[in-house]
Amino acid sequence: MAQLNQIELANPPSDSINNIQHSPNGNYLLASSWDNKVYIYQLGQNLSANSLTSFDLNSPVLVSKWDPTSSKIFSGTGEGKGILYDCNSQQSVQVASHEKGIKGVAWINENMVATGSWDKTLKYWDIRSPPGSGPTAQVELAERCYSMDYRNDHLIIAMAQRAVALIKTNNPTTIVKSERVQLKFQSRCIKLLPSLLGYAISSVESRTAVHYFVDDYDCEPPKLSFAFSCHKLNDVLYPVHDLAFHPQTNCLTTAGGEGTVRTWDLSTQNPISVIASFNNPIVSIDYHPSGQSLAIATSNDFLDATVETHHKYKTSIYLAELNSQSVTPATM
Repeated sequence: MAQLNQIELANPPSDSINNIQHSPNGNYLLASSWDNKVYIYQLGQNLSANSLTSFDLNSPVLVSKWDPTSSKIFSGTGEGKGILYDCNSQQSVQVASHEKGIKGVAWINENMVATGSWDKTLKYWDIRSPPGSGPTAQVELAERCYSMDYRNDHLIIAMAQRAVALIKTNNPTTIVKSERVQLKFQSRCIKLLPSLLGYAISSVESRTAVHYFVDDYDCEPPKLSFAFSCHKLNDVLYPVHDLAFHPQTNCLTTAGGEGTVRTWDLSTQNPISVIASFNNPIVSIDYHPSGQSLAIATSNDFLDATVETHHKYKTSIYLAELNSQSVTPATM
């Protein structure tokens, strides 16, 4: 395993973490938590960070995302509320509502947000509209939203029963692709490939699948979709909680419940490196926009939901400095 320089952030959330994300300008890091709060950390030079502030949403925060300007945060709660937080004024306002928890959030542009929910709907919200205005558009989904990703007008949604839907947001209410993934168990995370020619999706049983949109190839033969096991330890299959693509090399990175972060070369379907290892489940990861470091969140992942295990696992956030060998495919 590559030995990487890393630091642990002070003042982590007091309960399990749902997601972490760098701001687009690279100056901040957010963390959403089951303790009803969103935490903001200011990042400094040479792998340093300070706790900046936190805000309470009075309900478990299932997901939070920075806006393109790095000045606002949109969060989805377990009660189905979508809350917009302005970092400059430090004020929050409810913009969105669902009948059940909001598990997916995507900024389509600096004024439009999409939210995916356990109530089997996808809704679009104009944050400039007065509170209570309702969504600008709505899509009925086949199942409950578990994960969502957006990249360059492509919105991909992973749902219950291994369902996946793709929407191109220039026609925001039309599902252009709808399918069932080849994984056998519940989907955990979905990310569009940087090429937009497919997606990577992980599951609770240690496997990740890479699926290509066959009809999006014009000249070259379509690539074959495949799946691989990536977070198995001592014959125990651990969930693959999060996925990320390195912003420069595009290597796939997986985070597992057994406590490791691993990088993969999708062109050869081979591992590159184990870039981090902990004694706690890794529940979320996110690359710094520069690609020089990786934020890693560890906490209880509720795989064994007992009172004893709830206090067994440490809730922490780390920043790990990367070397090029650990994130560069051999084919580059």
